[in-house]
Amino acid sequence: MRNWFGFWLSLVATFYASPVLGAEIATERRDGVNWIHLRGKIEAGDAMHFQRLAIKTESATVVLESNGGALEPALKIGEIIRLKEFGTVVPDGVTCVSSCALIWVAGSSRSLGQNSRVGFHASYTLQDGRHQETGLGNALIGRYLTLLNMPQKAIVFATSASPSSFRWIDPTDSYESGISFTVLSDPDEFAKTPESGTSQIDESEGADSLLLPRFHWKKGQWQVATHRKRTACTLVAAFAQEQGAANKSLLLFGRDVGADRMLLAFANEKFRSIGEGEEYEIEMIFETDGTADRGWGVAKFLSFTLDDGSRGFGAYFNAAKLGKDLSEEQTINFVHANEVIDGYPLTGASEAYAQLNRCLRGGGALEDPFAR
Repeated sequence: MRNWFGFWLSLVATFYASPVLGAEIATERRDGVNWIHLRGKIEAGDAMHFQRLAIKTESATVVLESNGGALEPALKIGEIIRLKEFGTVVPDGVTCVSSCALIWVAGSSRSLGQNSRVGFHASYTLQDGRHQETGLGNALIGRYLTLLNMPQKAIVFATSASPSSFRWIDPTDSYESGISFTVLSDPDEFAKTPESGTSQIDESEGADSLLLPRFHWKKGQWQVATHRKRTACTLVAAFAQEQGAANKSLLLFGRDVGADRMLLAFANEKFRSIGEGEEYEIEMIFETDGTADRGWGVAKFLSFTLDDGSRGFGAYFNAAKLGKDLSEEQTINFVHANEVIDGYPLTGASEAYAQLNRCLRGGGALEDPFAR
C-alpha cells in the first residue's frame, strides 16, 4: 500500500519543510557544472530548504532572480553560500534587490550582466502600512557583511538608501560600492534554466531535488505547484504558528494529469504518537454555515512520518466529488474515534481549486501569464 503513496509522501515532506512557501529553489547540473536557482519572494522556511539542497551539492553557483523578501532567511542563505564557497550570479537583464542582493554578496565569486539590476536599501518593518527603517535590521546586515569580510564602504553602500529606494550596483564601476564582482562576457550564459528542457537534473541528488515543486500560482495560504519528474499538480495550504495556527500544519491535494482520483493528505506537528505506515479509520466532514456534510463516511488513511518527526495521514478519493466539496464548503474536519483531530478553513479554496484544474488542463506545465 505504501508504494502508491511514495511520490506524494516525499512531496508532503518537501512542502512541510517550508510552512510559508516562498522562493523557488531548484538544483540543476549542466555540462558537468552544478547550479542552484533561487527565484521569487524570499520567505520563512526558504533557508531550511536551501540548506537541504546545498548539503548535497558541491562547487555550485547560485543563480539569483528575486525582488527580495524576509531578511533573516536571506542572511542565513548567504551564510550557507559562504560556508560552501559557492559563487553567485545575477543573469543579464535580471533583477536581484533588497534581501536578494544580500545573498548575492555572499558569493565566493560574484558576477552579473551588463543589464542586471542589483540594488540595496536599508532594512525596514511595516508599521501602519508604511516602511519604517529599523536599526536592528541594519545592525544585522552590518554584522553579516562584516562576517563576509566586506569593507566599511560596502556596509554603508548596502544600508544607506531609504526603504523606498535603492542604491544600484554599477556594472562598470565596482569601486563605488566597495563590492568586487565580474561582468558576464556572454549575456546569454545563464539564459537557460531548469524548465527550458536543455539541462539535466542530476538524479543522484535524491528525491528532494527531483520532487521539488515549481510554483504555478499562489494566493494567501493556497498554492498550486507543478513538478519536474511527474505530470502532476498539487494544491497545498500551509499554516505556521506565526500565522495564527495552534500548530504547524499542512493540507495537500495532489492529482496526476488525467487521473480520476486525487490524494488528500494532512500533517500536523501534534501527531507525535501515531504509528508509521499504518491504516487509520478517519471520517472527513465538510461544513458550511454550521451544517455538516457527512456523506464521505469513514475512510482508511495511511499514516506517514516526516523528517522532523511530525506525522500525517493520506488517502485517495474521487477527484470530481472531492473538488466539488472543496470548492463549495467552508471548513473541512477530520474525525477519528468520534474526536475531531484536525480541521482547516477553506476560505479561498474555490479559486485555488480552479487554478489546480487550470494546471491539470495544461498537462502540469508552467504557464506564461503574459501569453494569455
